[in-house]
Amino acid sequence: MSRKPPPSDDLFDQVFKTVLLHSESPRKFRAFRAEIFAEIHPRTPIERVLTRQIVNAIWESERLQSLAAGIINNAKVAALQNLIEPTSQIGGLDTDLLAKSFYSDDGVRPLVLERLAQLGLSEADVETEAYRLRAEELQSLNRLVVSAQSNWIKKLRALQAYRAQASLLTRSEDEIRAREIEGTESTGGA
Repeated sequence: MSRKPPPSDDLFDQVFKTVLLHSESPRKFRAFRAEIFAEIHPRTPIERVLTRQIVNAIWESERLQSLAAGIINNAKVAALQNLIEPTSQIGGLDTDLLAKSFYSDDGVRPLVLERLAQLGLSEADVETEAYRLRAEELQSLNRLVVSAQSNWIKKLRALQAYRAQASLLTRSEDEIRAREIEGTESTGGA
């Protein structure tokens, strides 16, 4: 029997669920959200909405940044194949198999490293080639990361502006009340 998560006190949370990727931990997201809420300490419903938007925007920014490693890792087999293909005597057929087995078969590693050494290359050059192969995708991802970071910074500034405006309104209301009290006292309470 699966347990339902406890109901949230936040109405916004109940209405608008944050959608996580299957690989993301709801527990880690809730802990992250709790930390941000504890730091910002929203005092009004509008501040809670803005804080939630900040949380989601920061989470998205971090999510995007972690994708770069996946892009590189997924390109490593193709990169390795590109690098060792010149050592093939049969048009790359043997190096295709070697590249595919390099990361899963410890017996293949020495042979592939030897071929790389024949070319004056090392395993670090495989990552460099993977970057080269995926440069366009990484550049696009970088634009998304910068946009996501800009997004949460704008939301944080919006919260700060809202708080400043609310503070000015509260001060103005307090000043009006003080003047009214002064006026009442100077006229003898009439």
